Amino acid sequence: MTRQIMIIGGGSCGLVCGAVLGKLIDNNGLDAQVTILEKKEKPGKKLLATGNGRCNLSNRDLSMKHYEGHDLSNLEALILNFDIQAFFEEFGLWSKYLGDLLYPQSEQAVSVCECLLRALNKYHVKIICECTVQSMVKKKEGYHLYTNQQEFICDDVVLTMGGDAASQFGSDGSGFKLLSMLGHHIYPTVPSLVQLVCKNMDKRLKGVRIHGTFTMYANQVEVHKEKGEILFTDYGLSGISILQLSRYYQQYSDQKIEIGIDAADQYDTSLLKEKLKLQLQQNGGLQLNGIIHQKYANYLENGRIKEYSYKDLNTIVQLLKDYRFEIIGTKGKENAQVCIGGADVSEFNNETFESKLSAHLYAGGEILDVAGDCGGYNLHFAFACGNAIAKAIYQSLLMEV
Repeated sequence: MTRQIMIIGGGSCGLVCGAVLGKLIDNNGLDAQVTILEKKEKPGKKLLATGNGRCNLSNRDLSMKHYEGHDLSNLEALILNFDIQAFFEEFGLWSKYLGDLLYPQSEQAVSVCECLLRALNKYHVKIICECTVQSMVKKKEGYHLYTNQQEFICDDVVLTMGGDAASQFGSDGSGFKLLSMLGHHIYPTVPSLVQLVCKNMDKRLKGVRIHGTFTMYANQVEVHKEKGEILFTDYGLSGISILQLSRYYQQYSDQKIEIGIDAADQYDTSLLKEKLKLQLQQNGGLQLNGIIHQKYANYLENGRIKEYSYKDLNTIVQLLKDYRFEIIGTKGKENAQVCIGGADVSEFNNETFESKLSAHLYAGGEILDVAGDCGGYNLHFAFACGNAIAKAIYQSLLMEV
């Protein structure tokens, strides 16, 4: 009898799992059918949106310091040993590094999605869209999946439904419910890689971009520092550096959280003070809009730039090197790239991602309690999981031959 394998969720992890497993089954003439159930009208919607449509696949630095979760101790080998460039070349997708970030050669997410969809079609993997799995029961003859379309019975189930960040792409936390039905523990989730909301934000700063070094403080104590760029919005702060800093917000949300902006990080405090002093001597006043963005300069100085004198240099240096905005919240899960929390990793085999509680049940990607930094870390983990699960199911198929 044909072995039925259901992948629930047509995102990054599910598409890779289906493509690899379909290829292995087809190339080896095995009697098995892979089917992907996708709740949205088409698969890969979140993948298409990653990296503003450019799709940052991975990163040169894959050290575990870039990941967060309750139990990451056994995942390092999976992450480091997955050769993502070689993997995608097998499916016809070339890639390139721009600095430390890996992108498809085309710098288009659609190239990644279409490459995987071509493989799924080639290897006869079925995709059923607008199909929501509402409950799942394990019985003697296999897993029963109850959906809005019909009941499916299968031998293997792979849950790649994402977590509960950015639900507009389909990841609404329903995968946690299915895993809970089979006894799995789910850690509570909080948004990560998300914009931060400031207290009394001046909307005149909206649209201003600042390059510099940005520090999160909790009750005046430094928590973490990022160098890069931020973007002012009408509600607060965004940009890559802010998304990275947001990972630490929930840990200290019961304290006073501030973001300090060093908009002149190319100068240390003493050199900056000397340069400002020289400008005062030469010009009789200070023009901070010659140093930083004009709108930000006007905001800091409130139109009083020329009133400053030598005695105010310490104040000006402080404004430029560590002006702080108080943070009162985040933009929530619906705007987050990922969430911290999810299915307890220790309840799954760290090589195959098969459940230790329920045989022939697998889970991978963002549904697990693994959250990475910006920079391709979450996609790399999702792809690596999908590949590992596919190979594990293939090995179990071989044992039946």
